[in-house]
Amino acid sequence: MADNAIEKILQYHFQDPALLEEALHADGSTPSLSKDKPREHGNKALAMIGDAVLRLVVVNDGIVGGNTRQSCHEICMAETSNTALSKVLCKWEMDRFVHLPGSLKGTVARTTGASTTEAIVAAVWIDSDHDFDTVHRVIHNLHIGAGCT
Repeated sequence: MADNAIEKILQYHFQDPALLEEALHADGSTPSLSKDKPREHGNKALAMIGDAVLRLVVVNDGIVGGNTRQSCHEICMAETSNTALSKVLCKWEMDRFVHLPGSLKGTVARTTGASTTEAIVAAVWIDSDHDFDTVHRVIHNLHIGAGCT
């Protein structure tokens, strides 16, 4: 099961597994349902949240760790880039669980991989009731932001 494998990697158990499932649906892989359910259009909305949370954690670690603002900016840009986040998804072999639109035929593109990683972080953020310590631990379990400390 994707849930169990990803939870082991993250070292986090979802109270609402539907959040993780949503995070694994790439844009275009789910039918557009209605304006009433705007998050059911793939993982893009979660990815926006995850992007912000990732940047918060990486910059916070850098500033608290005594790095300069410039250094924090450079680390943040490197650690949260589409290329880096897509590599995280592949490194942990979570790319095999991504639900893709039929046209992609099993190939997780760089931007799709990055969005999915961001969406997974957002799913933890929401599921943990916005617990900074929990999402911070999960981000470090994925080895994101290691250059900040």
